Formats: sequence, C-alpha cells, structure tokens
Amino acid sequence: MRVCSTIVIGLVIACSGGMSVFAEDDEQDVETTLPGVLVRYSVTGSKTESAEAVVAVPRLFGKAGQSPHVGVPANGFHVEWSGVLLIPYQGQYTLTARRQTLTDLSIVIDDQAIAFGSPVELSQGPVPFKISGIQTVDESAFELWWRSTIFPDEPIEARHFRYDPARLTTQEPSVSDRADRGMVLAETHGCIRCHSVAEMWSESLSESLSAEQTLPGPKLDDLGRRVNASWLFRWIKNPQTLRHGTPMPHLFADSADEDRA
Repeated sequence: MRVCSTIVIGLVIACSGGMSVFAEDDEQDVETTLPGVLVRYSVTGSKTESAEAVVAVPRLFGKAGQSPHVGVPANGFHVEWSGVLLIPYQGQYTLTARRQTLTDLSIVIDDQAIAFGSPVELSQGPVPFKISGIQTVDESAFELWWRSTIFPDEPIEARHFRYDPARLTTQEPSVSDRADRGMVLAETHGCIRCHSVAEMWSESLSESLSAEQTLPGPKLDDLGRRVNASWLFRWIKNPQTLRHGTPMPHLFADSADEDRA
C-alpha cells in the first residue's frame, strides 16, 4: 500500500508545479487548468450546508444509503459538476446520461443549454460546461456518455475534463483532498492500466464500467519479453526522455542518490 500512496502523492506533486490560475471572467485556457471536474454538493433546501471536491469525471454511484461525500446525506442533495470539456474535433455530438437517478437534470455547454440525447454542434478545443441535478432516492447513479458521427456511444474519459483551481472555495487542500486529487490524476493518466493497485480505484468506477473502457495506457502482459532492464530503468526515471508527450509523468527528482538507487 505504501507504493500505491507514493504513486498518488507523487502525481499530485508532479502535476502541481508551475500551476497558474485565471479569473472567472478570463478565457479558459486549457494550460491554466488541471485534470478533473469540480463538484459541489448542497443539501436540498439549505443554502449553508455544502461540500466540494475534485473528481475525475461527472459520476455518481453507490448502494442504498451510501453518500457520495461525507458532507451530504445519501439522498436529498443537489449536485453540480463544472469545468472544461475538451472537444477532440469539430462536429456533432450527442451526450447521454446513463444509469442516472437525478431529477431536474440539466447540462450547459459553452453557455448553451442542451438536451440529453439530442445532437449538438461543438467546436474543437476546450469549452466550459455545467451539469446539475437533484438526488432524491437512496441509491445514486449517474454516468456521462457521448457519441459522434465517427464513434459510437462510449463513456467520456477522464482525459477530456479539466477544471479551474481558482474556483475552489478552499485554496489550501487537506491531506484527504490531496489524496483525492492524486486519484483523479491517476485515473486521468491511466495508471491503473500498468500498475497493480486496483484496490485504490475499486470504488472510483461504477459497476457498469471497467478500467479497460475508461482508462488509456498499455497492458504489461509479457513485458519482460519486450523490454530490457536498462530501458525500463530509464523509462521509470523520466518517461519524457524516451517518449515525449507520454501521459506518464516525471515523478522522481534527478539526483545522484536516485542513480545509485
């Protein structure tokens, strides 16, 4: 479990360096955002009781009586996801809500209210989005899927979402917040596809989704037949030197001690 924690905390450190933020009225440049989605919960009928978190994708799941956040009950809450959706290319997209239990469900993309299940023309690049609804039953569920003219229905992967850290109510995250955001980065980068730490993500995917469906990354079957020890050492030390732009981040600082290790 120590290795698992190192991966998660290392992702937080690796991806937080040089972070910049922007004001709410500024153009949402993807370079000033971080992987994940900002979610806010509020108890229905209350304006004071609320909670916020950063999650990998807009998603709800849980058995009867389970709450999505310690700050809200299992039912009787309002949920709002917001951030930036990265559109891979210009064209028609149809967004659908799967297995969802929310009422008054709405979605706004690029300041345009759209209907789930109806095609909409979207431009390539980052566009702001907001999804909201009310949970009134004990067992919660929500999954966001899309399709286009060139690909069939599929869940929207974590790599397509980003959020503005300046919009967080608390700018000094707790240890628990940092761990949660590390898990967001781990899902976004597809770490679970290569690392045997499935127990850390066992509760982060709904029952109808699998890691193979939602996460990028290669499988490591028969890796010993395909790489040698020297290459593997250099890959772990700094993946970017071997494959520029790879999702795997540079986690370890360059030092003589590291070389000896």
